[in-house]
Amino acid sequence: MSELRKKIIDACETLNISKISAVLEEGVDINETSKYGESILSAVCSNIYNYDKDGKRYEVVKFLLDNGADPNILEEDGIEKLGPLDSAMWAMDAEMIELLCSYGADPNAVWGLSEQESFYDFAVSEYYHEYANYNFPDNPTYEDGKTLYPMAFPEEPTAEDEKDEDSRLNFMQRMAEKYSFKEPTHLFVLRKYGAKGWRELQGAG
Repeated sequence: MSELRKKIIDACETLNISKISAVLEEGVDINETSKYGESILSAVCSNIYNYDKDGKRYEVVKFLLDNGADPNILEEDGIEKLGPLDSAMWAMDAEMIELLCSYGADPNAVWGLSEQESFYDFAVSEYYHEYANYNFPDNPTYEDGKTLYPMAFPEEPTAEDEKDEDSRLNFMQRMAEKYSFKEPTHLFVLRKYGAKGWRELQGAG
């Protein structure tokens, strides 16, 4: 890691635009990557949730984007291709996803955990994992290390609910409204910017 790369990442942790700007004026390459291919923007996005308690992260990330940070520089980790959108997805942060995508982040360039899982598939799976099993303990998932039931909401989707990705997403929204858990707003934002499931990317609908 170059000295300036470290300085700007450290400056971003202060959430102070003046300090970040001062490092930029020293001539840092805003798109410098680590030896593993991680960009400065990705490094900042992956850590910013640890120290931002007041919502200043959007201002910091926007400042980096306004100064030329490329949201499509991806770090390859096996099958996975990781970028700034990953951290926003894990946080289910619709506003951050909106910001990154409005500056050109491609949700179909990032990838999931397998060759047959898109980034959007992964995001949907994480939403199910967070709000199906954990919020509804009457739907057990594991017993003696064996899966008993798939991740499920308290109501079964109909065939109409499962006919395509948008129908599945609308089903999740109805479940969130009915059972008072976090709405999948971040998934709607991903769809707004063209995120597709693996089957859609293969042309299978």
